[in-house]
Amino acid sequence: MKNNRPDNILLIVLIAVFAVLALYFAVLAVSALRAAPVLQQDALEAAKNQSIAFDYRVYTVPSLLYPEGTEPLTPGMAGYFANVTEKIEFTINGELSVDPAVEEPQGDLEVRLLVRSEGLWEKELAFVPPVTVLQPESGVVKFSSVFTLPLQEAEELAEAISEELGVHPRETSFVIACTLLSSFPQTDCFSPDELVAEYSFLLKGSVIEPQGELLFQEAENANKTITQVNYISFWGSALEIPRARVLFLSLLLLFLAATGISLFYWHKKCHRSLADEWTLKLKRFNKRYASRIVKAGELEFPEGACKIGMESFKELLRIADERERPVLQVLPKNQEEKIVHYYVVDGEILYFYRMGDG
Repeated sequence: MKNNRPDNILLIVLIAVFAVLALYFAVLAVSALRAAPVLQQDALEAAKNQSIAFDYRVYTVPSLLYPEGTEPLTPGMAGYFANVTEKIEFTINGELSVDPAVEEPQGDLEVRLLVRSEGLWEKELAFVPPVTVLQPESGVVKFSSVFTLPLQEAEELAEAISEELGVHPRETSFVIACTLLSSFPQTDCFSPDELVAEYSFLLKGSVIEPQGELLFQEAENANKTITQVNYISFWGSALEIPRARVLFLSLLLLFLAATGISLFYWHKKCHRSLADEWTLKLKRFNKRYASRIVKAGELEFPEGACKIGMESFKELLRIADERERPVLQVLPKNQEEKIVHYYVVDGEILYFYRMGDG
């Protein structure tokens, strides 16, 4: 039997194409079903930064240790000798910024000078350092305060309080307390806030010891959630996930159905081809030996009958000629079977040939 005719080959190619397309859209459908329809991510909406930086210079009187013309001493030394210290010039730089610069931040810098006996008492000096607002930049406001520390007034105030209380503390500090206030009137990203910083000088007899950090910083970020539709790429186009799911599942079902229908048609066609070929073969055979064949409905064989199978139909014809017996044809009861039996009966001997076996 031959089933490699052009129409059969074309049908097999179509089945293979439909199966590959079904597999392709199955993969795409799984990807679309696993992908989130909507993507959410946090994005930086704005960033606020506050900083307070302290700096100072210690000017000395001419002495053996510091001759005339000595450059001012800078921060970093463990202490400075009070007897050779002429003055301490103190600098405060405050900065308030917001990025992106969608608005101009507003704020203020407050500076206070205190005399403190740790754990006992604290008193603010009447001296208020001046604060200057520098030329503003986009999204940035800067403050500056430069003044000379009133060390003598601080020592005198500390001595007066000690005399009044009758308690002379071991250590007294001169404290520079700074507060940077901020506000953002045009947005709700940040709430009003303040940054507090302190720097002090410990007055220990003949030594002035600096204490504290020179830089204070604080940063705050305001985030917003961005929601956007998720897409999947399909042949150079971007499809939204919900649409992609419907499209890929529909195409998957379509090509699955096409594959199933094609397979069914191919199987039916092959089965019909086999049946037609068998029928034609049987007709040709019966036409060729029509004068020698007698059609029989069915045969009942006696018990003990000897059955002899022949290798070919011609051998069976030779037996029929020698015994002068007819050739009986018995068709199968089930039309699905492709086997026909031919018999020659000679007494208790049964000669037969089976056509179509295998």
